[in-house]
Amino acid sequence: MQGGLAGIDDMDEMVDQGFVVPLNAAESPLVQLMRDGSMPPPGVEPRPTDEDIDILVQYIDNPLFWSEIRIHPGRAVDASRGELFPDAG
Repeated sequence: MQGGLAGIDDMDEMVDQGFVVPLNAAESPLVQLMRDGSMPPPGVEPRPTDEDIDILVQYIDNPLFWSEIRIHPGRAVDASRGELFPDAG
């Protein structure tokens, strides 16, 4: 991801720490902190843009992501078709 989201690369860790509520971006503290400007802390650059935050919201609210990671371990998602299929590798 670009901009201010470059450091958010371990969604499982974000969930474990309580920063992300799967399938509920509106209740995710990470999104709330980014929207109010307190994350990253003032003075840290680059700042996330509204588009960056919207991408994060779409990711958190995407049931295909969470079904892959949380509901169907060992399976992959073809997002272009919205299908789960066995992991080939």
